Amino acid sequence: MLTLLLQIGEMRFALDAREVIEVLPLVEVKPAPGLPEGVAGMMNYRGEPVPVIDLSRMGCGQPAPRLFSTRILLVRSPGPAGERPERTPSCIGVLAERATETRRFSEAAFALAPAAGGLAGFASAAMTDGNDLIFKLDLVQLFRRLAWAPPSSRDAQPLAWTSTPSPSF
Repeated sequence: MLTLLLQIGEMRFALDAREVIEVLPLVEVKPAPGLPEGVAGMMNYRGEPVPVIDLSRMGCGQPAPRLFSTRILLVRSPGPAGERPERTPSCIGVLAERATETRRFSEAAFALAPAAGGLAGFASAAMTDGNDLIFKLDLVQLFRRLAWAPPSSRDAQPLAWTSTPSPSF
């Protein structure tokens, strides 16, 4: 499995590259009303307003540092396109530190990670690589923490702009 490596605080994570639409440089992210805690704001991606999640803010309580290696990972919005509510964006930006390296790992190398809060709440599995511990970033768990679970999930609400109108860019 090809993964994109990134860092949140002092912890290393691997994101399955099949989840990523595009890796963008750090572009301007504008604040918007009504977004959940952990969402840095909105960006304009090819004329579409896209929410941007700040992994550092969600996991460490501090915004991601503005480094040359900080990137916005564009990932698909949860749930199949035909099942998303009408006003749901088709993709979501994920602000990630040190997202500059890809590596291949065997899916079997990852062992199930214990469920926990904080950064571990984003991980579905973990593995060792030399002296490093690498967690597999689980976007479904991440979106559930934001109450942005796929519509097929009975216990969570899908991402939709219901509390405030979509900002226009």
